[in-house]
Amino acid sequence: MEQKIWHRHELPIFEDLLKYQQGLVDDFMKGHTNLKEAVFAQSENTINPGYYDGDQMNMAEGMLVSRDPTTLKWATDFTAWQSVGLKNVIKIDGKIQTYEVAPQETVDKYPTAKSIMEEYGDDLYGLVYSAIGPYSILQRHVGPENIDGVYLRVHIPLIVPPGDIFLECDNEEATWNDILGFNNQHLHSAHNYSNEWRLIMIADIARERCGLPPGRRFKDTTERENPFVRGWQF
Repeated sequence: MEQKIWHRHELPIFEDLLKYQQGLVDDFMKGHTNLKEAVFAQSENTINPGYYDGDQMNMAEGMLVSRDPTTLKWATDFTAWQSVGLKNVIKIDGKIQTYEVAPQETVDKYPTAKSIMEEYGDDLYGLVYSAIGPYSILQRHVGPENIDGVYLRVHIPLIVPPGDIFLECDNEEATWNDILGFNNQHLHSAHNYSNEWRLIMIADIARERCGLPPGRRFKDTTERENPFVRGWQF
């Protein structure tokens, strides 16, 4: 069976990345008293509704849902997933299709993330602060930017409140209590059923740098399935 999630004890690179953990938190929280305040002062909608229209919007709606504390109903909420993107590289068939790095003043604002970018260089395909709001679900999706399976998506937990908070990848659950990596070409979803915001750092690192063999190429990057459920509803 193909492995989809890797835990701390399985890859030595995780210990190296954890040395940045506290610095990443300190940089993001500098000048702020709570995570929600820090998120909305620095981040933007990860799923921007302005990028969608017509049929595309129909696909986007319901992708990110939050539970209204008053009505207890779930509805699309594009503000529930906020991020600060620092680097994004897309390579398909060995050729770079996209190479984006945040403006220098933004990178300089996060010196710890800057150190990661310098240490990993071209082996780092993506680096993103990622926050998900309370009672929110990022529904099942795949990562079309990693169609060649060239990197492992690593989640470094930064601020993770207690409660039912987890990543799901192809029906396997993993919490953010510790660092983890996963193959984002498999269907996956993110769940935060707590009443607080959750913050992680996403680092997309070349599989070779992680000590892993090359990944397989995926044929379908638009696959969708029914939302992940455990047999009960909130």
